[in-house]
Amino acid sequence: FFFSSRRRHTRQRSVSWARRCVQETDTIERKMEIPHEGPFCDLMWSDPEEGVGWAHNARGAGYIFGPKVVEEFNHRNDLKLICRSHQLVQEGHKFIFNDQLVTVWSAPNYCYRCGNTASIMIVEDGGPGKCVSFSSVSDATKIKHYR
Repeated sequence: FFFSSRRRHTRQRSVSWARRCVQETDTIERKMEIPHEGPFCDLMWSDPEEGVGWAHNARGAGYIFGPKVVEEFNHRNDLKLICRSHQLVQEGHKFIFNDQLVTVWSAPNYCYRCGNTASIMIVEDGGPGKCVSFSSVSDATKIKHYR
């Protein structure tokens, strides 16, 4: 994840109900197995969803959060975009909540069965991010490596 402000881009994760400012997310220990609860779990497994504020996530970890949460977080932290992952989107990337949040998924045809496109996001200083989409390589066109 990263947050994009009007002045800078900052690498981060997502939003957490317990963390209201970007600086608070910097204090979370990340060099560990992802726990089943707590701020680190929230940052990794919380998902956006229309029509909610904060609610429990069906994943069993993290929360779901709605457009008002994103709008308030971005306003409080002078951000214009939250970029996140860890949630499959068929089209590879998806902007939601008035383009204040984007989910980018970089694994094409996830688990060799989802048939999804993948994307990467290119971000340059002073400009908006640009998503570039790609598909998986067919078995027929893969290069075989031999030892």
